[in-house]
Amino acid sequence: MTAEIAKLVNQLIRKKKVRNPNQIAFLFPFLKYEGKMAIQVERMKNVLEEVGLKVYAPRAGRFLEVEEAVDFFGVCLHIFGRPENDGFRGHDYAAYHQWLAEAYDVAADLMQADGRLRAFVADRKEEVRRAVADFAALSAIVEWNRWDRKGAYDVTTMRRKLNDTHGLSDQGRRALTGKYLNQVIERRIRERNPITLDYVIKRVTAIDWSMLDLFYRSVLSKRRQV
Repeated sequence: MTAEIAKLVNQLIRKKKVRNPNQIAFLFPFLKYEGKMAIQVERMKNVLEEVGLKVYAPRAGRFLEVEEAVDFFGVCLHIFGRPENDGFRGHDYAAYHQWLAEAYDVAADLMQADGRLRAFVADRKEEVRRAVADFAALSAIVEWNRWDRKGAYDVTTMRRKLNDTHGLSDQGRRALTGKYLNQVIERRIRERNPITLDYVIKRVTAIDWSMLDLFYRSVLSKRRQV
């Protein structure tokens, strides 16, 4: 099968079905295992070279060994926290926590060298803490009043109590009484499709950045050091 694939690739290039051989890529679950090239990868590489095709894999290895992946997940660990080692035995579990420790340290070095990244991570960490605290506080009020989270949100009976929630942050209160949320509520009422209490709580405790933002920040930080 691999020989047939190599022959097909060679024909695509020879008949100019592709503009550049670099447009042809092979995807594998991983290229290396325990530091050695995976058997399937090595087999494919050999048959391609037998028909005169040079194989180029600058990032050969598992995805989590790629620099950008280590930087990104390391930053995530500083923001969301590091999973604890529960003491399970096994090579894979130990390797997992070893990788976590290395990613965490790499991100720590990035932040040490880049004050902007350090401030960014601190701000995001505080936002996550606030969102979690607000969610817990609002959920406690919902439970206390025995409201149905999946039921319709009743502005007249619920908003005031939610707004008076002990420990709710200023950001949470602004989101709860903000213009945007009220417009959504009013529009859905007119459409006879009211939003749920669950939607309101999630909207109030949402954060306005994505994982992609974290990725760009970690990559940009590394580039500034080059």
